[in-house]
Amino acid sequence: GIPVQYRTDGQGSGMHNKFVIADADYEDQAVVLTGSTNFTDNNLTDDYNNLIIFQDQSLARAFTLEFNEMWGSDGPEPNDEVSKFGSDKTKNTPTQFIIGGSPVELHFSPTDGTTNAIREAILTTDYDLEFSLLAFTRDELADAIIEVGESIFINPQGVMEQINNAGSEYDVLIAAGIDVYSHQGFGTQLHHKYCIIDESEPLSDPLVITGSHNWSSTAENINDENTVIVHDARIANLYYQEYVATIEELDTSIDEVSMSNQAVVFPNPSTSGFNLKTSGWEIGTVVQVINTQGQVVKKLYLTGQNIFVPVHELHAGMYKIVLLNGDRKGVVTVIKQ
Repeated sequence: GIPVQYRTDGQGSGMHNKFVIADADYEDQAVVLTGSTNFTDNNLTDDYNNLIIFQDQSLARAFTLEFNEMWGSDGPEPNDEVSKFGSDKTKNTPTQFIIGGSPVELHFSPTDGTTNAIREAILTTDYDLEFSLLAFTRDELADAIIEVGESIFINPQGVMEQINNAGSEYDVLIAAGIDVYSHQGFGTQLHHKYCIIDESEPLSDPLVITGSHNWSSTAENINDENTVIVHDARIANLYYQEYVATIEELDTSIDEVSMSNQAVVFPNPSTSGFNLKTSGWEIGTVVQVINTQGQVVKKLYLTGQNIFVPVHELHAGMYKIVLLNGDRKGVVTVIKQ
């Protein structure tokens, strides 16, 4: 007995949104659920996906405007005569929100220029950029990643599922020296559509881009999609932990070696930080500090053969300092007193 409105034009992936709105008329109860996850057995139990849930009435009302445009009414029954999907829709929703003190952007496809919004977010990168994508075929987004990767202090990296589909940017990124991992043929499907920017630097506007929008022309021009850009250091760190876990699953070919002949760490133990003196590691090499739960709690880059790794803010305990560069991985255990 639940009414349903169908998009039946047969174009692209059609209704590609994955969002739920609850209680938009109630300030203390309004909720929006969105992300990459289809409501299918595979997506909910096996495939790699993400969901993000907002408790915010303004955002819920914006999503409701988008829903009602496709629904064709603001009542309990749809109206086929005024219902609009795809390129027939108009840009009629706000874009900027403040939720829990953090800026959040909202973009619907194909009306809101979502690809350009993603591109502009990418170009804000000052330190870090990681992405995890099912499909990536938009040239301007690959060009933006390559552009930020031209900085000696930025090492963009990502993981992709569909590396051989028409127009895939996988080979383009590889040819430009970007670290991209293939997830194709590795276990269940990587269905994510997220990007993380500057998660290691809280003062550099850390953000996460996520939603239903693949980085493809179908998503940009045809499908009904939604994308959120969340400017929040904690959210960026949570997504980064998921990204690292995904890469570690894939990273069986990396040569993990003791750094006894490649680096000296002193003093060890330490209460405030470690001097890292390296040999044979290139400037720009990623340096991670990882706790015993496998979480990356600090990330920086080699700016020379000797750097200082501050840990004064970390809890006492055992950590690993990990160096990552291409197919090399070095690990040393340290103790924070």
